[in-house]
Amino acid sequence: MNVAISFLPILLLLGILFVLIAIIRRLNNRGKGAKWIFIGYIILLFVSVGVYYLLPIEKKTTDSKSYSFEETQGSYDMHLYDEIQHGRVDDIDSSFIRESWDFQYQGEQLEIIAPENNVNTVPIYVEKVDDIENVIEVVFYQTPVFVEIVEVSKYTALPDINLSSNVLSVNKPYDGSYESISFTTFKQEFPFRQLSGEKLMDHTVISGYDAIYIRVSEGIELEFDTNMMIETVG
Repeated sequence: MNVAISFLPILLLLGILFVLIAIIRRLNNRGKGAKWIFIGYIILLFVSVGVYYLLPIEKKTTDSKSYSFEETQGSYDMHLYDEIQHGRVDDIDSSFIRESWDFQYQGEQLEIIAPENNVNTVPIYVEKVDDIENVIEVVFYQTPVFVEIVEVSKYTALPDINLSSNVLSVNKPYDGSYESISFTTFKQEFPFRQLSGEKLMDHTVISGYDAIYIRVSEGIELEFDTNMMIETVG
């Protein structure tokens, strides 16, 4: 019985559709078909609204945090670079720390290489400090990445950081480390979007900014190619 009742709105919509088709066919013979096709389409749109709310569709919600388009604009904040360049990393929003690495190192010289970082660059900053010893600290900062108004930062690729002998290799994200992401967006149905003017994809992708920050002991002698977007802090 419940199954039959659940199909009543659909049957009602189909019944109205057949009636409209019959009327339009009859009027079409009198040369008034175009006008009534348009009127019938408008009637069908409004009836569809009522039928939609009568359908026994289970509506699910998630506890994911939602963002407004204005809130996503913070991902374009270039203050990230300014804070690192002026040694104010403590002032950077801790949520921008995507990943960190620590390497035990007792050498006196360190070469830093960043293959192909002269194309689609990720800025790399190196700072000598006196508060660490026998360790190299690396932090990957990333401001939020959005697809539409959904944050997808945690699904994007990480840099590949490795220490071998006296060479620290910094391979930026995206080179050889692509990750496939399937994204589904839920919007109003096409008839509703026709009336509201809502687009299927409003804002698409907002990328944000990346930076790699390296801390080494003050006594270490550094060697690197500045053409690979590596620079010292301070």
